[in-house]
Amino acid sequence: MIFVDTSAFLALTDSSDQYNRQALSTWRGLLEKCARKGCQNLYGTRETHEKKAQNSRISGLAPQNCDFGKKLPDNVCVHTLENNETLVCNNYVLVESIALIQRRTGLEAVQVLQTQIVPFLDVEWFDQEFHDATVNLVLAMNRRKLSFVDCSSFTTMRRLGIQSVFTFDDHFREEGFTVVPNASSIA
Repeated sequence: MIFVDTSAFLALTDSSDQYNRQALSTWRGLLEKCARKGCQNLYGTRETHEKKAQNSRISGLAPQNCDFGKKLPDNVCVHTLENNETLVCNNYVLVESIALIQRRTGLEAVQVLQTQIVPFLDVEWFDQEFHDATVNLVLAMNRRKLSFVDCSSFTTMRRLGIQSVFTFDDHFREEGFTVVPNASSIA
């Protein structure tokens, strides 16, 4: 599994972001690994998923040659990454991303996020237990410049055993996670 952070969503949806080109390249690389093994992500009918995939191809967010869902039942379409990889985020990251993208680039970019990126994610929804664990982590870490949403990401990643994260935020590396793209490609 690979966790996707707000910084990646911002870079993907804002062409003026300093990491936009690297984010698009990384995103396309992740989606190029699409396989037909089936996975945990379920997005409705084949037609619905193929339309979303086509929209992503048109905008440059998905590769032209990505093979979505062939040889699956006609009423179901799923995607997965090689080695059963799944792209994951949590609802707190989505809330933060939507708010920041709306403020920085507008509703059109929010629509890109919602219609062309989110369909490829497995979203973990926080309940009271996850929320309380995140609050406790924020308090225990005692670092004013470490955001609550970053701590929610750490909580999600640790609970799910996720080691890799698509991000441009150094806090993840500081916490011992493997950052994609790696530091040498970000510099």
